[in-house]
Amino acid sequence: MEHKTIFYLCGAILLLCLFAFFLIGPPGQFPAGSIINIEEGWSVGKVSQVLKTNKIIRSEAAFKFFVIITGGEKRIRPAYYTFEKPI
Repeated sequence: MEHKTIFYLCGAILLLCLFAFFLIGPPGQFPAGSIINIEEGWSVGKVSQVLKTNKIIRSEAAFKFFVIITGGEKRIRPAYYTFEKPI
């Protein structure tokens, strides 16, 4: 029984790592030096769409999830943002 628990735990950790790599990590074709304009009143959905379209993020859903669970949807600031390297 103990071996099954260890096996499932290792499997869960592997899946979590794959999730982090493929959904949270920056795209392979990250456009260094990009300037993105976030406008007043934009929702998390609009921001995630613009970031995905400009290849700043891999997954709109993952971005929205992390913004919402950290309370960031209340702190979206309009500005021009420069992305020199992947976050």
